[in-house]
Amino acid sequence: MSFFTYVFGKGYTGGPDFSTLETFRFDLEGIKLSLSLPKSNFAVSRDEMNINLPFRSSGWFDTHCEQMWNHFYVMLVGRPWAYIGPFWKTAADRTFGVLDVQAAIKRAPADKVLDPDDLDTLAEAIRWDYEWYFEVAEPGKYGQGGNRTTRQEAEDEYNAHPRLREEIRQRQKAGLLKYLRELPTDFETRCYGDQRWLYYALEKEPAYPAHYYCQPLDKRYYLYVRFGYRIDLRQHFHLWQADAEAAEQRIIETVLLDFPNRLPTPDPVPMLIGKSEDPRG
Repeated sequence: MSFFTYVFGKGYTGGPDFSTLETFRFDLEGIKLSLSLPKSNFAVSRDEMNINLPFRSSGWFDTHCEQMWNHFYVMLVGRPWAYIGPFWKTAADRTFGVLDVQAAIKRAPADKVLDPDDLDTLAEAIRWDYEWYFEVAEPGKYGQGGNRTTRQEAEDEYNAHPRLREEIRQRQKAGLLKYLRELPTDFETRCYGDQRWLYYALEKEPAYPAHYYCQPLDKRYYLYVRFGYRIDLRQHFHLWQADAEAAEQRIIETVLLDFPNRLPTPDPVPMLIGKSEDPRG
């Protein structure tokens, strides 16, 4: 991008620079994982990285996992990249937004069994993970049960004001779309070389777009690679969106899983796996 373009407000600086790739390699109990990431343009501290992860060992996952909303995960590696605009568009902060990537191990719900050769089983596990967490009757931390609580509060308000019901209902139609947590519905199989990924996207998690690429590791655990789009100035998102989406594709193409004793699966025709049913019946 030329300085002229940047100065006159048509562009940005920053984002992933693929001339400075760094490759990471992990041993997941014999499963070899590698991926390459551009260096971050944030000044972030580098913690010591664990490259040997015995995720199947008794108690190991529960000891090392973190929580982000409904995600209980063990972080492998993550990295952010800021997109920076001219000060007359961004004021003091200067950021249009941030693209970040996170690779992590996640465990399927206890009653779901994954078939590494059938991504439908992974799609079903992910659906249920979101649906149970946000629709559960008993509310908890990090938004647990939040969708059911939000709908119940809306219904209580509607019933408490019979003379204003029509006005309240119209207001709630817009409000529920804003406050209900989004659940994944459409899943795709995406192939990069001999790697088959289950892909799904959310428009807001909780407020910004997120794209997930998932692959089973065994019958209980799976790897996910999450790309998050933090949009600070939505009116300027179109300036850096295409670059960020292209960077996402370049990064996911570098992610390789090498399973011992598992033959590569022939590339299928990309397909929609389907939509979830309403868990509330």
